[in-house]
Amino acid sequence: MPVSFGEILWPPRCFFCDEVMKAGEGPVCASCREKGLAEGKTRTRRGEFYASARAPFSYRDEAAEAVVRLKRPDGAYLLKPAADFIAGACEEEKEEYALATWIPLDLKRRLARGFNRSEELARLVAARLGIPAEGLLEKTRSTGKQGLLSEEERKANVFGAFRMKKRADVRGKTVLLVDDVITTGATVSEAARVLLTAGAAKVYAASLAMRD
Repeated sequence: MPVSFGEILWPPRCFFCDEVMKAGEGPVCASCREKGLAEGKTRTRRGEFYASARAPFSYRDEAAEAVVRLKRPDGAYLLKPAADFIAGACEEEKEEYALATWIPLDLKRRLARGFNRSEELARLVAARLGIPAEGLLEKTRSTGKQGLLSEEERKANVFGAFRMKKRADVRGKTVLLVDDVITTGATVSEAARVLLTAGAAKVYAASLAMRD
């Protein structure tokens, strides 16, 4: 495979260990491939409102570190391989999806960050699966850091935090809901509840990593 000029100037970095690789190598370095890290085993979980959640990696060790780097402002180089991994985990159900959407940020956080990794991931995953991507939800308020709360507190904290965008129409459609990571599932569950209430036929969720 030919190497681009950009790869020569900015060599790729390993998705898992972040080590610099040779131009044309990647997205996983030889050392991490030998460890079997590139061979993600799809994790699945059923939820109260989503039919299933799928992720290629457990949210621990190298995969958890990749999620942290992805969330950073300089983590955009991980988007394409992350989307490829997520899309691979969704292959089995892809014929069911009508469109993909993402977990939105509240306005204050969106303006502060200048980006939404979940949106960027969803658009790339959708392109890989051959389905449209559309922003269906908006966040009505800040929910702070969910990681500091218990599972029950997380559910209460996100309840009512999402609503449908004006003119968004999901009636009779099966929606793929994408986020960067799923831990307790409280956030994707609440978003799925809103989509179902708006008439979605079914909601699936997907992320790069999911807590076991």
